[in-house]
Amino acid sequence: MDISRSAGAPAAPVLTAAAAADWDGVLAALPVDLTIEQLQTLRELMLADGRMDDALRLSVLKPMSERHRTEDWIAAALHAHAAEDFAQAAACAQEAIRRDPGLAVAQNHLARALHNLGHPDAALAAFRRAVQLDPAFSPGWHNLGVAERARGRMHEAIDAFRHASQLRPAYRNAWLNLGKTELALDHVARAQLAFDTWLKRAPDDADALIHAGLCEHHDNRLDAARTRYEHVLAQQPDHALAWLYLGVLLSQQLDGAGARHALERAAQLAPGDPEVWAELADLHEIENRIDDMAAALQRGLSIAPHDPRLLLEAAILERRRKRNDAALQRLRAIDPAHLPTRFALRYHYEAGQIHDQADDAAAATQAFERANTLARHGARSLEPDARGLADRLDRIASWLAQTDPAAWRELPPVPDTPIFVYGFSRSGTTLLRTMLAGHPGVATLEEKSTIEACAAALEQTRSYPEAIATLSPEAAERLRLLYRERVLASAPSAAERRVVDVMPIRSHHAALIWRLLPHARHVFVLRHPSDVVLSNWMQPFTANAANWHFHTLADTVDFYLRSMRCWDAAQARLPIAHTVLRYEDLVDAPEPRLRALCDAVDLPWYDALLRHDQRVRDGGERVTTSSYHQVAQPVYRSAMDRWRRYRDVLDPHLPALAPLIERFGYSL
Repeated sequence: MDISRSAGAPAAPVLTAAAAADWDGVLAALPVDLTIEQLQTLRELMLADGRMDDALRLSVLKPMSERHRTEDWIAAALHAHAAEDFAQAAACAQEAIRRDPGLAVAQNHLARALHNLGHPDAALAAFRRAVQLDPAFSPGWHNLGVAERARGRMHEAIDAFRHASQLRPAYRNAWLNLGKTELALDHVARAQLAFDTWLKRAPDDADALIHAGLCEHHDNRLDAARTRYEHVLAQQPDHALAWLYLGVLLSQQLDGAGARHALERAAQLAPGDPEVWAELADLHEIENRIDDMAAALQRGLSIAPHDPRLLLEAAILERRRKRNDAALQRLRAIDPAHLPTRFALRYHYEAGQIHDQADDAAAATQAFERANTLARHGARSLEPDARGLADRLDRIASWLAQTDPAAWRELPPVPDTPIFVYGFSRSGTTLLRTMLAGHPGVATLEEKSTIEACAAALEQTRSYPEAIATLSPEAAERLRLLYRERVLASAPSAAERRVVDVMPIRSHHAALIWRLLPHARHVFVLRHPSDVVLSNWMQPFTANAANWHFHTLADTVDFYLRSMRCWDAAQARLPIAHTVLRYEDLVDAPEPRLRALCDAVDLPWYDALLRHDQRVRDGGERVTTSSYHQVAQPVYRSAMDRWRRYRDVLDPHLPALAPLIERFGYSL
């Protein structure tokens, strides 16, 4: 539909304004003299922009006996469509095609009617015929994209939406559907480009703002996403979708109260939206509010009993209640092939956890392998960073083995005595942190980039780790200030309390910690290496350079060994004040182990340290790692020696782990 070709002089400004979506200008200029082709052009653009009433005003509905022109049948098809009489709309469009087989708009109206009648293949063929007849027909390309997407042909849909947006840059629905389809395929950067392109024309478009925010949300740019959602709510305080996604984001930002408020507001505004109830259930599960989770699921499933997201959350609920058969029954009602990638990933990880809890190691292994295959594919862009991190660990371990701390530049002493807790992911650091959080004299931080920010700042100007040895007093003090700023930003109470700074994988920064804070106490948490490797392989971690290594057992073992080499080198070369705590010992005898640890790091004893599970269950403390549901339980032994049930899959990797297993005092 080439407007420049079809417009006569009086109509040209009107059609140009319509192509630019300047509907105020169009309506102000009407009526004008239009040829039939010009009228059809204008009307199709109105329909493309959702202006059905305006389109109907340009369509004279004549009695059947007076329909002598093709246009009369197209007008009749449009009126029938508006009345939701799709069979009559199809019949009228077919008569128009009989009279003028080469008319693209008639094919478009037939296709729309067929689509609504539930004949997707026939509709798809008619849309394709429309754009073949008129390759410049932008509404036809857009509608073709909708039909292709409905048939699951996502890449073909993207091509059609892109063609429509190129033909008509002011085509809102084409840009938004292009972005939404790209986002459904996890093409986040391309989706963001589509939404941002439209937002340049319409900066306050709520739908575009929300979906641009979703792209940022997906990329973990949470502050940027939050700005988008709040922009929408400032204009439309009752926008349910904005409240929904804001609630999800606030949960990720550890604002449980804010998340509950936002999601409950979304539920008030859109009580029939199953996604709202699924997200509420997810929030309650994270916060260990299992009864509230059940109530949200009951409400959601009463509305949409076959919704896959609700069924997935229901499976999680059944697992949490130790009802494995019921959990698996919920999963069997879901076809993971039809789930978006991020939910298919959760499905397979959840299946693995249920089978593991049911002691079916073979089925669990298959599920975790499927999950990790999906996760590795989705995180393929992280491989260079992940490989770079592994090389960095080797470089730090080699440097530590060769350096002579006695020859390092002298720095003035500082009195700070924070407690650093690390070891490796899934080694028990979260359990220890939740225990120590009951101490009234400490401020705990969980997985915050504190010393990591110092390493990054140092690396911007100097070679790392070599620059650690030659730090000037001024540079060291700047880094200490940065560390303190990061700590206070995450835990304001640290201004009056002793800091417990927890990050599972941090042994490669042990030298920097000792250099900046030589009186700090280091607590290194050990767990049987085979259990550590297996547990990391079983977790649905957030994608990043470290977690990329956990998608295969071979990479998990390799990354674990590299990290342990850093720790071995650090404790061998540096006079670090450290305590080694074995997870299994803490589980077997929590009170004596905690008392010994408190003595080692100069903390007075409080009985509240033993009530960590009650604090988490009561909502007094939020756990944000993948261990959140485990630390809400009393200390238990079920996670110990789990690797023995998976010996078949671990056997190829045990020779590499054997030296550490023996040295750490474990057995094969």
